[in-house]
Amino acid sequence: MRKWALIALGALSLVLTSCMGVKPVVSDYEIFYERSKGILESELGNGRVLFFNGGYFITTYTPLKATMINLKLNGKNVPTTQLGEFFVLRLEYGEYEFETEVRDVVWKRSKYQIEITPDTKLVKLMPSGIGRNVKVVKRLPDYFRNYRYVEIPSKKK
Repeated sequence: MRKWALIALGALSLVLTSCMGVKPVVSDYEIFYERSKGILESELGNGRVLFFNGGYFITTYTPLKATMINLKLNGKNVPTTQLGEFFVLRLEYGEYEFETEVRDVVWKRSKYQIEITPDTKLVKLMPSGIGRNVKVVKRLPDYFRNYRYVEIPSKKK
C-alpha cells in the first residue's frame, strides 16, 4: 500500500510541475509595427514577416504557460508568444537558424533552417513537445481575427 502511495505522490508532483512553461524573454529585435485594427496580408512580404502562435489549446486542460514558445533567430531573442498572439519583424533575406524552446510535459529545444525570401509572409509557431515547432505557411488561419498583438516590449538596438 505504501509503495502505491509513493508512486501516486511522485506522479502527482510530476504532473503539477511539468507544465510550468518557458520563461518570457525580451526581444533583441525591434518589433516592426503595431496596429489595433489588425493586419493585412497584402502588407506582408519583402522582409516583413508575421509570426503567430498557432498551437492547439483545450481550455479545460491546457495550462496557459504550456502554450508559450521562445524563439531565437540566429541566436537573437524574439518576443515570447502565447497562444493567440502575433508580432511582425522586418528581416533581411537569407537563411536563418530558428531555435525554439517549448516546455510542456517535456522540455524541448529544436533548431530549424528557414530561408526568408521576398515571398515569405507568415511563420506559424506551434508550442508542442512533439513534431515541428516552426513552419512557413501560405495563409492565416480562419480564426486569426481573434489573435492579439504580443505585449512583450522589445529592446531597441
